[in-house]
Amino acid sequence: MSDLVEKRKEMQEWASKNLLGKKSYVTVLQKIVIYTKQNIRHSLSRHYKFPMVEIEMIKQFPSLLNDAMYAQRSENHKLDKKPMVKYYHDFFTVAFLKDKLYSVFIKLEEYQDGHLEFYDFGIHE
Repeated sequence: MSDLVEKRKEMQEWASKNLLGKKSYVTVLQKIVIYTKQNIRHSLSRHYKFPMVEIEMIKQFPSLLNDAMYAQRSENHKLDKKPMVKYYHDFFTVAFLKDKLYSVFIKLEEYQDGHLEFYDFGIHE
């Protein structure tokens, strides 16, 4: 098994114990965000530019979100695929990992009923 596959498996186990079902308050939106199994799995399965670093960054949630700056809200243009999602909220922050500073984007989904879920993140170049 490759190092990347092992790392994804390790982070999935970590996230299941330490992140799954947890909630964080997002001050700028005055709402609580929830970390769900589906969205954690989505984040871990992406093809990252810096996969080992980005996967390891999952351990820094929700502190990364707490320090992030709000960038924008966008409407869901994929209603056929995700009809329950009303908006996406984008945030940017910096993370220090493995002796290097990274610019990070974070995306949250806001559902029709108003609740927020963590959706995705990655290193922004």
